Amino acid sequence: MFVVGGIILIWLIALLCGRFFFKSIPTDQKIFKSTLISYFISLIYSGYVRMDGGIETFKPMYVEYFLSAIFVIVIRIGILEIRGK
Repeated sequence: MFVVGGIILIWLIALLCGRFFFKSIPTDQKIFKSTLISYFISLIYSGYVRMDGGIETFKPMYVEYFLSAIFVIVIRIGILEIRGK
C-alpha cells in the first residue's frame, strides 16, 4: 500500500524537479536525476510524517520509497518509449 502512495509522491516531485531544474538535459537523464532527487525528498518527508514522539523516532521508509522510485523510472521510461521520443 505504501508503494502506491510513494509512486504518486515521487512522480509529482520528479515532474516538478524535471520541469524547474533540468530543462536543458535529455529526457532520459532528466527522468533518472529528477527521480533520484525526489526519492531523497520523499525519504525526508516520510521520516517526518512517521515521527511520533520526537526526533529519536525519525524512521524513513527506505525500501518502500526505493521500490516506488524504481516503479516511477520504469513507468516514465515506458511512456517515453511508447511516445517515441
